[in-house]
Amino acid sequence: MARIFVLAGEDSVAARADAGRVMAVETELARAQLTRVARRDPKAVDHQMPMAALHTLAPNIDWPAYFHDIGLTAAVARVNVDEPAFLQRVSALVAARPVEDWRAYLRYHALSSAAPWLSFAFVNENFAFSSRFSGAKKLLPRWKRCLRATDGEMGEALGQAYVARTFPPEARAKAKSVIDDIRAAFKERLMHLAWMSDSTRAHALDKLAKMGEKVGYPDTWRDYSKLQVADGPFVLNVRNADRFEWNRIVNRPGQAADRTEWDITVPTVNAYYDPSKNEMVFPAGALVPQTFDPKADAAANYGSLGGSWAGHELTHGFDDEGRHYDAQGNLRDWWTAADSRAFDKQARLDAQQYDGYIQVDTFHVNGQLTLGENIADYGGALTAYDALEHALQRDGRPGLINGFTPEQRFFIAFAQSFRAHTRPEELRLRVTVDPHSPDRWRVNGPLSNMQAFAKAFGCKPGDPMVRPRDLVPNIW
Repeated sequence: MARIFVLAGEDSVAARADAGRVMAVETELARAQLTRVARRDPKAVDHQMPMAALHTLAPNIDWPAYFHDIGLTAAVARVNVDEPAFLQRVSALVAARPVEDWRAYLRYHALSSAAPWLSFAFVNENFAFSSRFSGAKKLLPRWKRCLRATDGEMGEALGQAYVARTFPPEARAKAKSVIDDIRAAFKERLMHLAWMSDSTRAHALDKLAKMGEKVGYPDTWRDYSKLQVADGPFVLNVRNADRFEWNRIVNRPGQAADRTEWDITVPTVNAYYDPSKNEMVFPAGALVPQTFDPKADAAANYGSLGGSWAGHELTHGFDDEGRHYDAQGNLRDWWTAADSRAFDKQARLDAQQYDGYIQVDTFHVNGQLTLGENIADYGGALTAYDALEHALQRDGRPGLINGFTPEQRFFIAFAQSFRAHTRPEELRLRVTVDPHSPDRWRVNGPLSNMQAFAKAFGCKPGDPMVRPRDLVPNIW
């Protein structure tokens, strides 16, 4: 921190003092926040109130000035405050801490957010700081950093070129057909869940039927014609793009949700489920040959796209967080009390399973923090395997490929979709902040629970990849 201040023109004594102020404020703010596990409960971060209540909750913040300065002109009657206690603490700190502390805090964040786009001195210092947590040994080349920035700031402009080059319409249609089969398989599983009552099942089936999906790319691309891109300092173009995006969304409160909008860029190798919209989104960047290949055999596509992507995201709609939202994306309890207890009982088994896994060194996986992702990994694998079995019955069963049966190829593809090497420093950081388990356990955890995996590879009770049945969670 101090070195960033020095680069901005402060002498070393003042820089160290300002760095101390920033750390003091950051520590106070961190202590006031809910834990990441506590924030996994949607009800814990749902506190709707009249706009006027902000003045009572945090009287030391000049709310009219704040909303004016961020450009909010829409008439907003109600707001949702994620953490009222945190906002109260911020208000108290505004009054208690000297203004010099806040100046240093805000100046540091302005500098650190711009540092990746400033001179090499700032870029290198920013990398030196972040690499202490990530373990990265070498700064990415400039072209990769610029590409990431362009994707982040103008993702749909870059996405059009990406789709034209890599993702033809027939690939989109094929991917959708796999996702349709995943939906059908999950519906079949819902119909036969022994622990779920008919009342809750009816709501679950309705939610599944109304779950939206976006595949590949938007049907209508975003218009960037009013974004000013100048032949000048790169940081100014980044700031212009940030301002363009902020102005696009700042006055949305009170408007109906735009269900055509994508919250991820098309070239991104990721996917997501949005509980507030009850929809899954799979950008073209995730539908590449490592994940999905229209020319590959069914087993490979159902194991990768079906299991680790489509089945995973669909199951998020019914994990420990997603299950609290209804078919329209509203936070509403549609579960019977008995079914909620049954779900929680099985979820505890899931958390206990992952608590037993080593993340790095002597640090264990946090089963509560990673619960939603672990449920989605297991539910995705189960559902996709069912979908494969149905597809083989429908389309015919192929023979061996490279000596492997379709079932074996399914599990190999599922495992390969998670292949990665993560630095120990990054794993140490993730154990406290990342809701995903390490890739090794995202594979071995779900598959060791599956009898189909044991059958496919001839595993026996007592083998490392065969978990005792009484310890296996039975949710989806």
